Amino acid sequence: MRGAKTLHYGQNNINKMNIESKEVEIFASNEKVFGILSDCSNLSLNHIGDKIPNLQEWQASEKSCSFTVQGAGRIEIKIVEEVPFSKVVYVIGSSMTPQGVNANFNLQDKNISVVLSVAAELELPFFIAQMVKSKLKDFIDMLVDQIKIIAER
Repeated sequence: MRGAKTLHYGQNNINKMNIESKEVEIFASNEKVFGILSDCSNLSLNHIGDKIPNLQEWQASEKSCSFTVQGAGRIEIKIVEEVPFSKVVYVIGSSMTPQGVNANFNLQDKNISVVLSVAAELELPFFIAQMVKSKLKDFIDMLVDQIKIIAER
């Protein structure tokens, strides 16, 4: 995995990981894509519920959303930074990631389209990192795909 390194804190091995999504070209205005990203209520159970098995208890407001996934517990997503038309930063937290995952949604305006990508950073104990890294990559790839579908309607 690109960008992974192990930090040593006393007896605990903490794995620092950087995970990047695929880049997705969205044929919509930069303003529209940014508007979708900067309002969590645009993501709904209808958009991601069938992509995540056992997703329950979906709740969303403008700046946050949360849901429960069997085996992963309660997941909370909060917007913590917005740079108009270029970036939205989320913190994704669960019982498995107590420090949270910083997910930077980056927009590149191409005049007739927007290129969307996500760069996520997290620190986890090595054994947990090995269990969750592929699932997190799949999750952020699914999110960019769903944002493309929403924006191109």
